[in-house]
Parts: sequence; C-alpha cells; structure tokens
Amino acid sequence: MGGRRPRLSGGGNPLGRATNLRSLELSGLVAAHAGALTVALESLDLLMHLVLQGESLPATVFSIPRLRRLQSLKLLGSMDSPEGPDSDEVGDSALDTGTALAP
Repeated sequence: MGGRRPRLSGGGNPLGRATNLRSLELSGLVAAHAGALTVALESLDLLMHLVLQGESLPATVFSIPRLRRLQSLKLLGSMDSPEGPDSDEVGDSALDTGTALAP
C-alpha cells in the first residue's frame, strides 16, 4: 500500500477496487473497520497473503468464500466474536499470536 493508511470507512473503499491485489497487510484495525474490511475482502479473490493487526479483528475473515486462493493468514490482536464486535459472548476468540493457515 506504499506507506499510505487506507480509509476503510466513508465514501469509496480503495481496497475494494484493488481486485488484482495478491498480498495485503493492515494494522491499526478497530471494530469500526469490520464492515468495510469485510466488503473489501469479498472483492479480493486473487489475494494469497493476508496480515491483519489491531484491537479488533473481524471473525468474518474465516467465512469469505472469495478468499479461496488465500495461502497464509496472520492475525495479530483480539478477534470479534462471529456475532460481531458488540456481542456479549466471550469465547476462544482472542488471538495474541500470529496464526498461519495453509490450504
């Protein structure tokens, strides 16, 4: 992303237009970014490597079918419950270390 901080909310979502993106690393994520991030990731069907870091990571990254080419996923921070960031349910959703997934 060239050192620029992407805007994940508001008018226009630059990630949603980067359809040929193969690798993405985002930091500083908060619960307010969850919806826009999920929508953007749904358009990145060529994405192979994803790193997300922040105080609140959306659990929806595990249920986006268009990420079928994803080879590695690293999550650094607390994960929202599948019901969303405002859910009262607390479970095994906090990830304090990186997690790598392989197909």
